Amino acid sequence: MMYFYSYKVYFWDAASCEMKKEVGFTKSSSYAEAVKQINEWYGEDEVESISIHIIDEGDVILTPQMIIDA
Repeated sequence: MMYFYSYKVYFWDAASCEMKKEVGFTKSSSYAEAVKQINEWYGEDEVESISIHIIDEGDVILTPQMIIDA
């Protein structure tokens, strides 16, 4: 079963030589897998912190209201 997660990540951006914050969404089979995906996307050595929350359980449609609520 897949789950949607919202996340906030602080990471080092080598191009601008500064810490940045981004928010986003990912779909994964578990919390651990979602964290792994985020680390791989931003670079494990560049990530300072991640805040992650499940949006809804199950293989569902991600509606605009779900995004607003997240």
